[in-house]
Amino acid sequence: MAVSELTNSTSPAAKSKRTQCAPCGGVGQFDRFGNCVTNITRELLSADQEKTARLKVKDKTIKSFRTFFAEGGEKEKLFAVWGSAGFLEIAALNRSAAKNLKVKRGDLVRLEISKRA
Repeated sequence: MAVSELTNSTSPAAKSKRTQCAPCGGVGQFDRFGNCVTNITRELLSADQEKTARLKVKDKTIKSFRTFFAEGGEKEKLFAVWGSAGFLEIAALNRSAAKNLKVKRGDLVRLEISKRA
């Protein structure tokens, strides 16, 4: 299933995936470093919401949201960072997040935002 189908389609398969997690998106492409570029934009996740947000990709949970790649050291193996095109990217410092997650284009990325601060 294409990434655009996860958020824009009216097909039953896309609707069932949307109801399982709202909001959700998908992996749209990979850059040359192995970062996973999602279709999640600031319209779905504000800067304030990042404090309590988590991304779920397959069996992994990403809890760290960074302003830039070198921020935060190497504590978290995977983290999210806003790319220059305005999309949320899943990255790993000095290695490929795509290989670490074993994802392919179109895989589901679930965004969970807790109401607790």
